[in-house]
Amino acid sequence: MDNNKNMGGSRLSLLLVALVPAFCSPAQTAPVAESEGDAYRDGYWRAVGRDLRDTAVAPLHWDRREWGLAAGVLAAAWAVQTRDQRFSDWISTGGGKRLGQATEFAKPLGDYHLSLSLLAGFYLYGRVRDDPRARTTARAGLESFLIAGIVTEAGKRLTGRARPNNGHGPRHWGRGHASFPSGHTSSAFAIATVITRQHPGRRWVAPLAYGVATLTGVSRVHDRAHWASDVIIGAAIGYFTGRMVVNRHGGAPPRHAWRLEPALIGDAPAVVLVMRR
Repeated sequence: MDNNKNMGGSRLSLLLVALVPAFCSPAQTAPVAESEGDAYRDGYWRAVGRDLRDTAVAPLHWDRREWGLAAGVLAAAWAVQTRDQRFSDWISTGGGKRLGQATEFAKPLGDYHLSLSLLAGFYLYGRVRDDPRARTTARAGLESFLIAGIVTEAGKRLTGRARPNNGHGPRHWGRGHASFPSGHTSSAFAIATVITRQHPGRRWVAPLAYGVATLTGVSRVHDRAHWASDVIIGAAIGYFTGRMVVNRHGGAPPRHAWRLEPALIGDAPAVVLVMRR
């Protein structure tokens, strides 16, 4: 079974890398980064270290709007947390055949092998075709992947939430557990956000990238590796990390900005993807 999983992940890696030219082909508008040097003019790893430091103290400098958005995300996660067991049971056992097939496809997504393969594809394409946008996408994607991973790991160690497959239930928190937040989901959303914001001229990129990232999160709930609230916070970490990195090193935001916002669907709290013009 592990061999089949590895083979599936390898095939998916090749498929995603093969799609890189579609993202980077000439029909782009308003280049986001004029040159690789402009994107990281002070040195790559120095910039990563500085951004990681600033991420740690960022809440000290948030304005009212940013605190409101953070509160909305946390409120949505808290509301979902009260129904985590119900969501877990439905997605893992009652979601239907199509959902099962979709999550089976998405299982390798968010894994670091696949993420690094995709970023390597962007970087190699940028080198071969002398495309600074592709190179910056790779470098910003790697930085987002690393910072989101560090933040997520810190959250896991601080909270110690038990995974669904441990059998303790959604309200068991303590040392030795690492469910909250979802690392696969934060990685997937971090890279999806960088790719989306680096390619504003292609409207199909955001639905594809965020759709794949969402499937990653759903697959983690389906496999009882995470609770739904773990996935919501992981998605938020990845999204805001990717946005911060591109804003610092990729240039101006896209004209049609895709954003995550808290919302209500019926009487159920949710986080939705909306486009702001």
